[in-house]
Amino acid sequence: PADSTKIQVILTEKDTAVNLWKEMVTLAEGINFADSKTADYVRVSTNYGYCLYRIYRAVFYLSAIDKSLYPTSQTLKWLKEYDVAWATYQNLAAQNANCPTLYSKELVKRMPFKSADKEINRMRQFQQTSDGKMMFGDTTRIGIPFAKDPYVIYFGGRYLMYYSIPGFTDKNGKLHGWGVGIAESNNLTLWKRIGEVNVDSTATYESKGYAAPCALVVDGKVNLFYQTYGNGSKDAICHAWSTDGIQFTRNKTNPIFSPSGDWTCGRAIDAEVISFKGNYYLFYATRDKAYKIQMQGVAKAPGTSNFDRINWTNLSVDAPMLKPELPWEGKCIEAASIINKNGELFMFYGGGYNNAPQQIGLAKSTDAIHWQRVSDLPFLPKGSLYSWNSSESGHPHIFANPNGDDFLFFQGNNDIGKSWLISNFRIDWRTGKPTINN
Repeated sequence: PADSTKIQVILTEKDTAVNLWKEMVTLAEGINFADSKTADYVRVSTNYGYCLYRIYRAVFYLSAIDKSLYPTSQTLKWLKEYDVAWATYQNLAAQNANCPTLYSKELVKRMPFKSADKEINRMRQFQQTSDGKMMFGDTTRIGIPFAKDPYVIYFGGRYLMYYSIPGFTDKNGKLHGWGVGIAESNNLTLWKRIGEVNVDSTATYESKGYAAPCALVVDGKVNLFYQTYGNGSKDAICHAWSTDGIQFTRNKTNPIFSPSGDWTCGRAIDAEVISFKGNYYLFYATRDKAYKIQMQGVAKAPGTSNFDRINWTNLSVDAPMLKPELPWEGKCIEAASIINKNGELFMFYGGGYNNAPQQIGLAKSTDAIHWQRVSDLPFLPKGSLYSWNSSESGHPHIFANPNGDDFLFFQGNNDIGKSWLISNFRIDWRTGKPTINN
């Protein structure tokens, strides 16, 4: 019904149903059955009903919010309840052989012929948490929130965020490779998608896709550094520029960089470009010859460079700049993001492959070439069980905000990479090194 009073009656009914099932769970736990098989069956069955009705209730609340018949401030509360209820429901079957057959997410409908799960995923796109934190996902390409590899700049009087979006097949059967989405914000919390970095049909080197953007504003232009995608050891760093931050012109010398050396397979991804002491430094991730270990390298170009291929000199010829050494880093260090604080560089990096989990580490340097870890522990670990980032906190971007406090942007998910969201933390530098300020 399109009436908030009637909606409240329905929601109250759902609350009552959940409470009744919760009471049945408590009763089942307290009954002394004649045999353990019967006890287990009753216990599992009542928990099954309790989980299922929690899911139903969350769907009704989110539907009411979506129709503006319930406060939108409660969106994240009910999204979390929906996710936790589903996880508990699925875990019940995983831990109990006598659990009844589970419903699939596709079978729970908000209305005939419309999957509740797809509608709820659509609602995740432009949300913030109940305490005002950023939470962004792009549902445009595949119908579920999916945004990775964030990079933020301030340009043209607003904040722009560039991020990776997945490949997809359109309704005509045409395959589209990975791309780069663009969102804008005026407060670093609420973001609105405004488009994608334009495809260049003549850029055959990126015909399979492109991703992992880095943006640098120089002389009123946005310089976008990104990687080709889907070419294995042949993936390389490319460059494009724009006067409006939306429409980009490719560098005619693309790809502008790939590494050489006995320690690397020649691949280059996850570009980060900074200006430091009169030069530009390009940080990249690559793998060993066996294509198993991900490591960091660095290249340099003069400060007068136009970022053409000829301008770059690889400084990591004989060995990586940084490689995984700590247990939590596994076999991967990637996604370096660097900020200059009074001549000292701090590098936030992703340790561990995606969902292994990847977590965020911190290192420092005074010359952009030699780095020392600040701690043996992650600066930002993955989230706790059932949190939105329980599978990873990864691919950081440290944003040097010209208008106030710096922010650490990062990606995460709680479903082993089926979806991806981007969030951020305010960073406090009062101790001389970064700490998270909530």
